[in-house]
Amino acid sequence: MQIGDDLLHTAPVATTINGVPGTRYVATTGTDADNSCRMEWKPCATVQYAVDQALAGDTVKVAEGAYTGAGSNVVLITESLTLQGGYTTTNWNASDPVAYPTYLDGQSVRRVVYITGPVTVTVAGFHIVNGDTPLSAEKYGGGLYIYTSTVHLARSWVYNNQALYSGDRGGGIYQEYGSLTITATQVYSNISNSTGGGIYYRDGTFALVNSQVYSNTAGSSGGGLYLTYADVTLTGNRVYTNTAQGGTANGGGVDLYRCYDQLLERNLFLDNQAGDRGGGIYEYALSTSMLTMTNNIIAANRADTGGDGLYLAGASSAQGHLRHNTVADNAEEGLRVGNFTVVMTNTVLVSHTVGITTSAAGASVTADHTLWYATAIYTDASGGGTILTTDDLSGDPKFVDLAILDYHIRGDSAALDAGVWAGVSEDIDGDARPAGQAPDIGADQYPLRVARWVGPASAPPCGVVTHTLRLTNLSTAPLAGVWLSDTLDANATFAGFVTASAGSAAYVAAGHTISWTGPVDTLAPTFITYTAQITPYLTDGTLLTHTATVSDGISVFDAASITVTVATEQATLKKSAPAQAAIGQVVTYTIAFTVPAGHVAYQPTVTDTLP
Repeated sequence: MQIGDDLLHTAPVATTINGVPGTRYVATTGTDADNSCRMEWKPCATVQYAVDQALAGDTVKVAEGAYTGAGSNVVLITESLTLQGGYTTTNWNASDPVAYPTYLDGQSVRRVVYITGPVTVTVAGFHIVNGDTPLSAEKYGGGLYIYTSTVHLARSWVYNNQALYSGDRGGGIYQEYGSLTITATQVYSNISNSTGGGIYYRDGTFALVNSQVYSNTAGSSGGGLYLTYADVTLTGNRVYTNTAQGGTANGGGVDLYRCYDQLLERNLFLDNQAGDRGGGIYEYALSTSMLTMTNNIIAANRADTGGDGLYLAGASSAQGHLRHNTVADNAEEGLRVGNFTVVMTNTVLVSHTVGITTSAAGASVTADHTLWYATAIYTDASGGGTILTTDDLSGDPKFVDLAILDYHIRGDSAALDAGVWAGVSEDIDGDARPAGQAPDIGADQYPLRVARWVGPASAPPCGVVTHTLRLTNLSTAPLAGVWLSDTLDANATFAGFVTASAGSAAYVAAGHTISWTGPVDTLAPTFITYTAQITPYLTDGTLLTHTATVSDGISVFDAASITVTVATEQATLKKSAPAQAAIGQVVTYTIAFTVPAGHVAYQPTVTDTLP
């Protein structure tokens, strides 16, 4: 550039305009035009626009309502952020997705959420609905498609999504690589052409916590979940009424295919169906696979070929450690084991045609303290392999309500106090198990415990003894409507004193019982104390038995009995005479034979030898 006679040299200067980080706001009443989405009073209108405005680490808050999109996805996320629904335009501080539902709707023509790249993303508080996979190379995951990302999906609902093109996987959710944690979320009524009707995950770390996966359908394996080449944690979930369709479809509830470390705790696998094997759970293991199952209920599942409850196979060196599980009411087989090594402790295994079946030479099953009931054949190793059972028990587990698939046990269950300590301190509900003592067998620990003692343990006729009963609630919530009736022995009478630390206690003469009603709190035991008097004229060694009956509102059962031994006292002899007497004087000797109160001497004989 030349100005007058001067020649000036210029060069272009690059100016970078950095976006401003912060929270972005979206509402159906908002606008995208000339909007950074950073003002609460001026939200954007579309979720995608707000996500595009956001910087790494930002939070995008979305108010209640339905949001759709254009193209292949409702929302595409390629950087780290938090996407949170459940707000109102008058309160951007507290999210309540139940009161203020927020919908990301694929309208059955596009996928809902697409997350890709090495980013960390939280999606929380949304209904992710009506997603459909595009006909493209990335045709998986009707609701969510995730690739190489670290994602936390929380407090959301994923339903009515589909992946129905040939070979499509993950009707509700699909992820490959990275890690996925799902908490407090429902995944239901999704469908895939191939594997993973509800969820498909591979190559990374997967966790499902306190969630429900139900009524999903896969055209192949994994009706509810299909997990492969992954470290897996399933904790506190309910997986039910899922279907894996087709003659080679495995894992109606979940298919664990060549996974690594797998921890399954406090889950319910109920009423799932597989066209081939593993109605509730199917695992095909690697040689290094480790499966740990604690406090799970696997019940009312079906598989057309075998392993209606569970089917474990793949490698004889694969390890399965199963403690305190309830396997019940599955169509024919409770557990089928191929090439796999299984160690089971404290298992309720009831209501099957065959309890445990092996079907390969590399199958090994060791089962200790198993409660059997209503099972025609306990074990069948005719297909190869070995089955060793120790300390078997037989009896009715007395489930609370089979009609609604409630497999908690009642107070009169044969599982009570029948197990061996296996290092499991809580049950499926988080209720405490008695440390170091005999726990209940199976996933559920019956919460109400009754202990009693008497002092003294032996007493004479007419003696008064003190009885104490202790009610302890091992659960995490108070037990209401409990009553206790303690029947006194016919040779004991109520001595006039009864008290309780909580509730109401009284003597009922008509039944010769101590009656108590009230709640049992979780924080402190309830003590009931009364006195009883032994009737007179009983012989030494007579046993008096007091028996307590308890009701928890569901079951009535004999809870605790105790005996008092009659210990009679000896009659006493006392001889008296003058200390001195003169020669020829008549001396009078007096012998006093004293029988203790409440005693009787039958034809006693007293012999005294004269000096």
